[in-house]
Amino acid sequence: MMTSNTHANLVLRNFIAGEWIASVSGEVAADINPAATGEVVAETPLSVRADVDRAIAAAAAAQRRWRDTPAPARAAVVSRAADVLAGRVDDVASDLTREEGKTIGEAKAEATSAIAKMAYAAGDALRMAGETLPSGTEGVQLYTMREPLGVVAVVTPWNFPLSTPAGKLAAALVTGSTVVLKPASLTPLSAVRLVEAFVAAGIPAGVLNLVMGGGGTIGSALVSDPRVRGISFTGSTAIGVGVARDAAPTLAKLQLELGGKNPLVVMEDADLDAAAKAIVEGAFFSCGQKCTATSRVIVHRDVKAALTAKLVERTTALRVGKGLDAANHLGPLVDAKQLETVQSYIEIGKKEGARLLTGGERLSSGEHAHGYFMRPAIFDDVQSEMRIACEEIFGPVLSLIGVASLEEAIETANRTEYGLSSAIFTRNLGYAQEFTRCIQAGVVKVNGQTPGNAPNMPFGGRKMSGLGISQKQIDFFTELKSVYQRFN
Repeated sequence: MMTSNTHANLVLRNFIAGEWIASVSGEVAADINPAATGEVVAETPLSVRADVDRAIAAAAAAQRRWRDTPAPARAAVVSRAADVLAGRVDDVASDLTREEGKTIGEAKAEATSAIAKMAYAAGDALRMAGETLPSGTEGVQLYTMREPLGVVAVVTPWNFPLSTPAGKLAAALVTGSTVVLKPASLTPLSAVRLVEAFVAAGIPAGVLNLVMGGGGTIGSALVSDPRVRGISFTGSTAIGVGVARDAAPTLAKLQLELGGKNPLVVMEDADLDAAAKAIVEGAFFSCGQKCTATSRVIVHRDVKAALTAKLVERTTALRVGKGLDAANHLGPLVDAKQLETVQSYIEIGKKEGARLLTGGERLSSGEHAHGYFMRPAIFDDVQSEMRIACEEIFGPVLSLIGVASLEEAIETANRTEYGLSSAIFTRNLGYAQEFTRCIQAGVVKVNGQTPGNAPNMPFGGRKMSGLGISQKQIDFFTELKSVYQRFN
């Protein structure tokens, strides 16, 4: 079993070489409910380099046998794991809400997304095709084949602690790669629940390993190990740059899904009610703690006043409270540090001259007394050079910027180091096509929210928002081999 019960606290274990084991360090940290900070959801191991080394060794030892396992058999394990998770959605979602804070509805949606990603990857196991190419030499056949990378490291964030690792693990496993998963230290229980599903599905020992602890302690040890041939990381741009630096000496294959400062453009012909709904949900649901959250609304001046009124009305109607209460729209921020960061940006925005229209205050009385709650904030009169318009806040803070034309809107949207997600609201096909062509972003939505991605679509960003994005996830976890075959 992955847990033991001590004083009613769940005690988590690493999963290495097919066994749930304590860290070599023997030390643990508390996994705190951000909506009720007196509640310890679980105790999680503070792993050290020796734990990482053991996990990598287990993955390396299992890799050849897993590679030689027929692809349909590998896919069957992933498919069974998806079925196991589907049977546990309510419990898994409740655990996710308790340790991360998002509402129970969002947690169930995330669990459903995880299942969909796993099911899609299972189908992809039968689509790892090579190519036969024309040969210029008589008697020589040219073709390519895909092979697993080998041992891969999967490092995942706290804001989507179930669906993000689910998609990566499933894709890696169906290719024949073996995995060491390092989840965010703020959300270890969700990772454990996911691994439990794979264990119940019959994953062979060593094929999937889980090591928990602080990134500063074990992250570098994992991504810099020469036995690790691929690294898929999702998190902040600053940490992603550090991952790339640590991995550089080994030339491991890198996939970095990083931060964003996502624009949503509203043109003068847009459906303002639809735009306002998409903006408020895209900016504030999950407390704005999404790399794809809408953080900048770039709106044509002809409709700016009308749109602003609708945004304020919708935002002030949002209920903030504990995520397990289905009536609430927003839960708490994930921890005290994140709340402090977001609150500091509220003060920065005021000092820079932006006008706070609504929200921004911490909620700390009554039902909010023991959690990291705040009202979602909207700033008006924002200029592109302001820090609140340039830097990723990762919280429920929205900036409004007025423009006079589509050309100015696109130029303003691109005036950032990020390029992850984007959206435009318009009824004009010409506007939509021009925006799609010129926006510097990996994801473009027309009349839709900036968050959200389909399991069969590539996901990632440009500029400082990402690196190594593939048409299919399985493409990242494989490498091509070119074959010249002579028959005579």
